[in-house]
Formats: sequence, structure tokens, C-alpha cells
Amino acid sequence: MACDRHRAKSRSADSPTWKDETRVYRLQTDDGQRIIGRRVPPTWVATTLADDALKLTAAQVHALTLDGKTVVRLSEGMELHRSRVMGVNRIELSGFTEAAKDRLKADGFISEIIS
Repeated sequence: MACDRHRAKSRSADSPTWKDETRVYRLQTDDGQRIIGRRVPPTWVATTLADDALKLTAAQVHALTLDGKTVVRLSEGMELHRSRVMGVNRIELSGFTEAAKDRLKADGFISEIIS
């Protein structure tokens, strides 16, 4: 995506999200589509996505995952998915960082080395 390097200042005070950053960016994609927008804080994005997220109960997530019908995408790049180990279906968590291991174990997750 190429930027045409043009920035416009907005004087609108209608929205509280515009209070600190009023710079508007005009972008143009490689295929010619033009887009205007502004930078928003990551916390705003996370809150907005969480508000729009599909709401499932723990029992529904468990059933769908164990049946192999879905992979549940979680925050921080983690996923719950079904795997088969020694003939038994399990739900595994993947995509976590090394730093998250202690927190996950404190929350009740177990780890094992399978050869």
C-alpha cells in the first residue's frame, strides 16, 4: 500500500477519540483504491473487536472444539484445537509464548512431552 504523503488536519471535536490525534491519512492501494483514516490506539481496537466477538459459553467452546468442528482463535495469537494423542482426542492450546507458560500453568493448564 503506497502513501501519497498527504496529511490533513481535522478540526472536529465531535468524537472523544479525535481529541489527542487529529491527523487524517490519505492512502492509495497499489490497485488505485483510495482510503482515508486515522491512527487509533491498540486498546481501542482490542475493545472494539472484543465487543463484536461471537459470544459462546465454555460448554459450547468445549463441545465444538472436541468435536473437531472449529479452531478457537484467542487473544495474543493463541488457538484451541483438537488433537489426537495415543488414540484419545484432546483439546490443546497453541501459539502461546514462553513467557505465558507460568501464567497458563497457574490457570490450570498442564504440559507434557510426547515422544
